[in-house]
Order: sequence, then structure tokens, then C-alpha cells
Amino acid sequence: MTERDWRIFREDFQIATKGGKTCNPIRNWAESGLPKEILDAISAKGYKLPSAIQMQCIPLGLMNRDVVGIAQTGSGKTAAFVLPMLVYISKQPPITPENAGEGPLSLIMAPTRELANQIYEEALTFCKVPRLPENRRALPLLSSLVQLHVFLDSAREMKNASWSCSLHACAARTSL
Repeated sequence: MTERDWRIFREDFQIATKGGKTCNPIRNWAESGLPKEILDAISAKGYKLPSAIQMQCIPLGLMNRDVVGIAQTGSGKTAAFVLPMLVYISKQPPITPENAGEGPLSLIMAPTRELANQIYEEALTFCKVPRLPENRRALPLLSSLVQLHVFLDSAREMKNASWSCSLHACAARTSL
């Protein structure tokens, strides 16, 4: 496609980008560059075509680029960031006793417990791919997402109840 064709494509799907060197969006799942195991999970979920946010964010995520994606509820934002995250995690060496303490390879933060649970459930469906190795850090990371959010909720409640707790120290201990 020519640059003009890509501009029209982006306009048709209301895709706007800012920043340097953005890549072209994908038009279908086959163009995504995702591994076959993840494409099989996408197919099993019944996703026929990527949504607009997925069209642009997945290729950027696979390039390990920083992305701020803004889209309506139900537009596929979770898959847009979870799929590249799982590809990244699956390329890392297996967890061994020697590297187990190195920390998470990715971190998802959500503003509410309900959203954290929703992200967890959606991401888990992509982790249950038959040939995606279980010893990667995806499943423990996803379960810790809910635990981290509960911890932050508890800290907020303790502060609201006038407990003498330093939230700055809590945040400093959990930051990467």
C-alpha cells in the first residue's frame, strides 16, 4: 500500500498516531506477526479481525515501543497490550531457582479491582494456549495482578481509616 492508502486506512478506522516512527497498522491477524499458538487462541476466542486499537497497538507492542492507547470500552484494549506482552514473556528464559528473584517481566496496573479481575480473566484465556510454556512468568504475573491491586486497595482503605501507614514506603517497595 502507498502512504496515501495507509492514511486513508487510518482515517477509515479512526486511528490517530503521534510520535516518531510509528509503524503501519495490521489489517488482519495474519499480518500481526504473533506466534501461531497465540493466533490459535485468538481464533478459538472467535476474533475475526483486529479492532482499530489492536490494528495499531499490537505492531507497536511487538516492537517494544511505549504506547498510550485511548479507545472506548469494549474496543479490545486489553488484547492490544496483553498479546505483545505474552510474546515478550514467552521469549524469556524459563524460571529457575537462580533467576526467580529477578522480578516481573511486565506489570499491569488497573485503577479498580473489577478492572484488574477483568484484565486477568481476558489475559488468562490467551495464556491457556497448548504449546505456550507454563514455566514462563505470565500466569504468576497475572495472578499477582489481582493480589497487587488488593494490596493497593487495602493500603488506601488503611489510609482512609487514619491508620499510621506510610503509603510512600509501600509504593517504593513495590516499584520496579
